[in-house]
Amino acid sequence: MSTAIMSQPISWQDLAGVSTEPTVPLTPRYTLHRAPDTRSVRLARAQLTTLFDALDVRGFVLEPAAVSDDSGWYLCVDDGTGTQHWVHSSGLPWIRDQSFTEIALFSGLSLGGSPKLSVQGPAVTRLSTYETTISAATAGLAGAFRRTSKLRQPVLHWDLPPLHYLLSQLDDRGRPRLDNHEWAQWQTVVHERAAMVRRLLYERSRSVGLNAQFIRALTGLADTAHGRTPGRTPTDALKILAREDAAWAATASVRTVSTYPELVHLAYSVESLRAGSPDLHGHPHRLALMVEDPAEERILTEARAIAHDAGLTFAAVGLYPLPRLLPSTGTSLYTCAF
Repeated sequence: MSTAIMSQPISWQDLAGVSTEPTVPLTPRYTLHRAPDTRSVRLARAQLTTLFDALDVRGFVLEPAAVSDDSGWYLCVDDGTGTQHWVHSSGLPWIRDQSFTEIALFSGLSLGGSPKLSVQGPAVTRLSTYETTISAATAGLAGAFRRTSKLRQPVLHWDLPPLHYLLSQLDDRGRPRLDNHEWAQWQTVVHERAAMVRRLLYERSRSVGLNAQFIRALTGLADTAHGRTPGRTPTDALKILAREDAAWAATASVRTVSTYPELVHLAYSVESLRAGSPDLHGHPHRLALMVEDPAEERILTEARAIAHDAGLTFAAVGLYPLPRLLPSTGTSLYTCAF
């Protein structure tokens, strides 16, 4: 493989074309299987087929090929336009006895995946490969669902978390861990980076026929996130959120936090809880499709656990498309999501 090719993201189809063997090791982590026939694959295929049928998605075809890693299988889904998505799913067994008349689409992108996000300097003039490949994969799969009649509004809800990255730099008394210069620099870097990524996600959504809407998470702690409420502990912050918001109230009844990073991690699952619980959003026959970076599967898992512990109904499934590959140096390849 030439150096020029190695410097660019590579598709799974490109790598699959280098061999005709039934099993093709792609990287130390991923293996392509041309036509796997195991119990776990049959179950995964049956669950996705049931989901697509229930949602009246037109044109989706499950191809024989699949990619495996330690966490499971990514099945090859042709969306009817010739575009293939390699998809891992989560939560399908929990919704098999439910009936849905509408779906809503949700996704997110982590600013922390960018090597440009650093206290050391602004350097925010160019998007990272992580941001461009993950956003293309998630928006591409989400856009394929615009052909179902159960998508009442062509909207993709993005969770883009600038305040999270400010809160994560606070100590347990709500004071910035950084000196004054670094703290000012960090706020600038985070907000500039978020603005760049927001423009990218608008464009990604538009290119697949969807409108982008952005979730305004943690706005009740905006002053705290900017270091303006010294003395406010993470427990205090959780109580403030719980007083103002039903999803946070339900979460605070079954979860506690002792640090601001713990609160930030919890915030991602709270937004998934809000999206997926009919008790919170008021639409009893709506299914939330969470189309996310595969590295973020734990968010939906925790949201489902919170709903269970709080006695809330929950109707959401996770669909996790593999992005294109980002080659490393040498002989090893890794997806840029990991």
